Amino acid sequence: MNAWSVGVAIRNRVTLPLAGLLLVLATASYAQATAGNASSDRGLFWKIERDGRTSYLLGTVHVWKREWLPLNSSIEKALADAKTLAVELDPAKMDMASAMQLMMLGGNETLEGRLGKALYEQTRTETAKLGVPDAAVSKLKPWGVMLVLAATRLQQLGYSPDAGLDNYLLQKARASGKQVVELESGEQQLAVMDGLSAKSQIALLTEMLATIDRTPQMLGDIVAAWKRGDADAAFALNQKDFINAEARREFEDKYLYQRDVAMTRKIEELLRQPGPHFIAVGSLHLVGPKSIVEQLKAKGFRVEQI
Repeated sequence: MNAWSVGVAIRNRVTLPLAGLLLVLATASYAQATAGNASSDRGLFWKIERDGRTSYLLGTVHVWKREWLPLNSSIEKALADAKTLAVELDPAKMDMASAMQLMMLGGNETLEGRLGKALYEQTRTETAKLGVPDAAVSKLKPWGVMLVLAATRLQQLGYSPDAGLDNYLLQKARASGKQVVELESGEQQLAVMDGLSAKSQIALLTEMLATIDRTPQMLGDIVAAWKRGDADAAFALNQKDFINAEARREFEDKYLYQRDVAMTRKIEELLRQPGPHFIAVGSLHLVGPKSIVEQLKAKGFRVEQI
């Protein structure tokens, strides 16, 4: 097993397949069109108020371009003034060995046996195009293959998590001595992926293979929505590329809604403590009718996009 590809996938935190590549990735074609405009980008950014206390909530893109930094002055000031930075996870705390093990098929099982010959050959064709050796994926679970494909595609487009918004915020918070709080962990995220049914994993991999060549166009549209601060457009774009309805329902319930409920609970606990706090989670969790934003509103917080 070539651990390099698996390590890249985990470190890049590309734990959202298919349409979940959306707000996690940025694309080279979009970079060429928008370089130099970072300070005026609105972003997906909200103010949270209750009982005279104010905190802030930012939807992040986990892989970014350095030339798109710093962020606009409102976001930068909110971070500078915050007592605490709360993030989905701190990648530095991930147990890489355990994460890699979770992605592996057990015993004598192989990816070909899990997928069937036709889908396996399709997968091999795509991995060959990306320069990923067969040995790097032949013993991975289907969701692990999705991570490797996505991470490799990102790397080829010139992206790195080191330039991602999450890492940027973490670096600034640590440099200024802020408290950093995890809302969940990398192990929890990967466990959710591992908990998707075998049928859904295969459906999601199938759809990812069908759409991966369109990644620059798809994600360019979504990153453009982020930069405009257009939450409705971001949500709509996320909805458009699922084909398998059953896989969509399971993915949205397990990977989005159930996690959003748990993160909202932790955010609510944090907001009871003296702040202000700056909360940053993947933008996918902040758009749509069941999002963290809507859940906070239902709990009595005033949440206003700024």
